[in-house]
Amino acid sequence: MRQRMELSQTVWMNQAACREEPSDKFFDHRQMHLGIAVCQKCVVKETCLQWRIDTVDPWDTDYGVWGGTTPAERDRMKQQRR
Repeated sequence: MRQRMELSQTVWMNQAACREEPSDKFFDHRQMHLGIAVCQKCVVKETCLQWRIDTVDPWDTDYGVWGGTTPAERDRMKQQRR
């Protein structure tokens, strides 16, 4: 089960380069390369990636671009950590 997020844990999102971008860039498989490009210049990229890894429910499907990574890339990262 997902942990309840406290507001203080998501304040970094206010600094994210993606906050003004259309969500299609991050969740439409045909446009994910555009989302990854946005992430490359983001000042909270590492925090974003770590937040996604820490908060995704293992029973849910992981999707979208987070911290400049695709779901497949995050799956490989998680497997390497085990």
